[in-house]
This record gives sequence, structure tokens and C-alpha cells, in this order.
Amino acid sequence: MSLKRPIPKRYDLNEFENDILKVKSDQAGMSEAALIRELITGYAPTEKPGKEFYDAMNDINKIGININQIAAVANSTGVIDVEWLKKQVELLNEKMLELKAIVLKAKPYQVSYYEKLIYEQNKAKKEGRPVPKFGDDLLG
Repeated sequence: MSLKRPIPKRYDLNEFENDILKVKSDQAGMSEAALIRELITGYAPTEKPGKEFYDAMNDINKIGININQIAAVANSTGVIDVEWLKKQVELLNEKMLELKAIVLKAKPYQVSYYEKLIYEQNKAKKEGRPVPKFGDDLLG
């Protein structure tokens, strides 16, 4: 069920602001409208994580499932220290949350970074060389 938004808004942007909005929304993996709504509510989304992040999260999840299965067997047979195993599951869950917090933590960038990014992207396209992406060190 989607939230209804009965109040339409229209804002004027210059070309630079429009380019930044497009880049930020693409990198966050959301629409421009969704990005603006997130910013209004005080959340600054970061670039959408790459496939490696999701692969790592899936691996951690599989480990957790295995530990839970071992815990179930240990609980029924009494062969393995169930309390220790439960603690390990809790630790694994805490580590998953830590990983999410680290990777998804908002990383504020000054507008000058985006100015440089847009400039370097356009320059690279004209020169036919690889186009820099968000997160590349352009200010160094």
C-alpha cells in the first residue's frame, strides 16, 4: 500500500542543481521525488551499495541460518552448549547490524564535490576516457 500524496509541488532548478539531483537519485537508487522526500524528513541517503555488499549480507544470513539449525539440533539432543550457540547467533545478528550501519551510513559531501564531479564527468565524456563516479577522490 503506497502513501497517498495529494499535494503536488513544483520547484525550479538551474542546470547544475538538476544535474546534482539526477546524480544523487541515481546513486541512491531512488526517484528524484523519493530523494527529495527523504531529504525533507531529515534522512540523507547514500549511494546504493554494490553487489558485493548484498553478497556479503547473504553470506552472513546463511551463516545465521546454519547456526540456528545447529542450535535446534543441539537443543533436541543436548550435545552442544545451547547457551553458547544462542549467544553466537545474537553476536552474528549484532555484526550484521553493524555492517549495515557502516556501509549505509550517510556520507555528507559538500556541493563543491558535486560541482567537480559533474565537471569531471562531462570532461571525461568529451575526451572519451572513463567517467568518474560518485565516491572517486576528485578533490585531492
